[in-house]
Amino acid sequence: MSKASSSSGGNSPPSCLATLRILKNDNTAIDLEKEALHVSNYITNEGLPGFVNFSDTCDDPSNFRLEVEDDTQGDKTSVSVILTINETEYTFVLDKKNSPTGHIFRGQFLRLVSDSVDDGVQGNQTLLCKLSDAVQILYSNNPGICEDKITTTVGRLHDSTPDNGPNQLKHEIRFLAAVAKVFAKPRPDGVLVTALSSTDTTINGVWVSGNPQPSGWVKIGSEFIQYTGVSASGVVLTGCTRGVDGSTAAAHASGADITYSTKEPSVTEASVQQDVDIANQRFAQSTFRLNVTIQMNNGIGFPLPSVLLDGFRWGKEGPASPWNEDELKLISMKSGNANTVDVFYITPFAGPPPPVLTGVAIAYPAFLNVPPHEVPNGKNFIVIAALSDAAKKPFTFAHEFMHILLNITHRPGEPIEALFRFPTSDTNTVGATKRIGPFPNSDPGEEDTFTMRTNVLNLP
Repeated sequence: MSKASSSSGGNSPPSCLATLRILKNDNTAIDLEKEALHVSNYITNEGLPGFVNFSDTCDDPSNFRLEVEDDTQGDKTSVSVILTINETEYTFVLDKKNSPTGHIFRGQFLRLVSDSVDDGVQGNQTLLCKLSDAVQILYSNNPGICEDKITTTVGRLHDSTPDNGPNQLKHEIRFLAAVAKVFAKPRPDGVLVTALSSTDTTINGVWVSGNPQPSGWVKIGSEFIQYTGVSASGVVLTGCTRGVDGSTAAAHASGADITYSTKEPSVTEASVQQDVDIANQRFAQSTFRLNVTIQMNNGIGFPLPSVLLDGFRWGKEGPASPWNEDELKLISMKSGNANTVDVFYITPFAGPPPPVLTGVAIAYPAFLNVPPHEVPNGKNFIVIAALSDAAKKPFTFAHEFMHILLNITHRPGEPIEALFRFPTSDTNTVGATKRIGPFPNSDPGEEDTFTMRTNVLNLP
C-alpha cells in the first residue's frame, strides 16, 4: 500500500508520510484502483457491531473501517481522521491499536446507508449517501503543517472494466432509462348544455371540475367522442369525431353526463420524483440508478384515451391470457425505446373486471408477452395508481421495477425485509421491505442484484 497523497495544488501542506487505508469487513484493505464503497443491504441495526477490537471482523461485506499507519504516533492512544461524503464531514477517533506501543490505528466499523431512517438508528456508525458521492479521508498528525488523504466513491465510477461478479465493491454504477407519463384526472361531472344529434361536431357543456383538456376524448352514454379543440370560453368542444374507438354515434339529450379529462394531473411531478428518489435509494444497494424523464404535458397531465376514461383495468393474468383493450392502448403509447421502462400514472385504477378497487400498481415483465398473445412492445412497462402522497406506499414504484428487471412474478419465501416481498410495507422503517439480495441467510433473492444489473444493460 502506497503512502497517502497530500493535498495538491496551491500552498497545500506536504505529506505527513502516514499510510491511510479503508479496510473491508475482514480487515483486508480495499483496492482503491479497482474497488469502491458499497451501500449495505443489511437491516441497519443488525450486523454492525458497536464495539470491536483491533483484529475483530464482522459479517456484512459492505461494512468498512478506517486505518492509519503512522510511525511517529506510537506513544499515542488514538488518532483522528476526517471523512467527507458529498461535503458532509464526519470526525472519527481511531483508538484500536495493534499493540500498546504500536503505530497502526483502527476505528469502529461503519456502514453506508441511503435513507435518513436507516441513518438514525446506529449513531455515528451509519453514513448517509447516494451513488457516485465522492468520499475523502483526511489525516494529519500536525494540522496546518502536513496532511494525507485518500479518495474513493460510493459505487465504482463507470470505466472500461465492467464487473458483475460476487465482489460488490467492484461493481461499477449502471443506469436504466425510464419514462414516467402522467395522465390527467378524469371527471364524470360534465353536463351537456345543448342536445346533440348523432352528427353534431361541437359539444356545449358545463364542466363542474374545471375546463377540459385542449384536445382529447369524452364519453357520453356509451359513445366515445374525440375532439381537437376548445372554444375561447373553454366550454365548447370543437372538431368532434363521433363514435370513435368502436363506439356508435348517437343522439344525447340536454343534461346528459359527460366524462372528460380535466387540466389537473392525476399526480404531481413532485410526487413522481419522490417515487424515483426512493427507488434510487433502494437500488443503490445493487449499484445502479434510474434516470427517469417525467412527462407532465406542460403541467396539466395527458388526456386519457377513450377506453381509459372510466379507469384502467388489467386483464393479463399470465402468459396464457390475452391483453385487454386498456393494456393494448397503453402499449401503443409507449416510448418505443427497447431499453426504456415506461411508467404510466393513471386514476382511477380499477383492477380487473368487474371494476374492483384493489391493486395500486402492476408491472408487465417480458415473460408475459409470448405467443399466442404476443404483441409488439408488449413488455417492460408499469401502471401505477395515482394516489395521494398520504395514501401511497413508499416502495411500490421500486418493487414494480424489480418485477421488470428480474422478469418474474412474485415468489414464495421472500425474507421479511425484502423489497420484492408482497405486499410491501406501508411505511419506511428500519425493518421495512426495502432490502435487495443477496441476503445473509436466505436463498430467495441470492442472485437478484446480479440479475438486475445484467438486465439494466439490456432489458429482457
